[in-house]
Amino acid sequence: MKNSLRILTKTALLLDLLAESNLSFMFVTSPDACQKCLQYDKRIMSDEDAEGTFQYLVKGPSDWVWYPMVHPHCRCVLILLMGRI
Repeated sequence: MKNSLRILTKTALLLDLLAESNLSFMFVTSPDACQKCLQYDKRIMSDEDAEGTFQYLVKGPSDWVWYPMVHPHCRCVLILLMGRI
């Protein structure tokens, strides 16, 4: 029962965090990234900037990771950072 309550509490905290504006994401390239993706490597941006920058942005099954889809074979990710820009 304690674990279920802990999971519900963490889920509620995550939903509250995601409801806030200006969340920070870091762009992380794949090991074999192309030049198009490398221009964003380790760049930190707000959720609004990410949505405006990446036309084909996919918000993943987890709210912690988004997929920028810079090109059709892109394997890079945007990872949610704790805190604001």
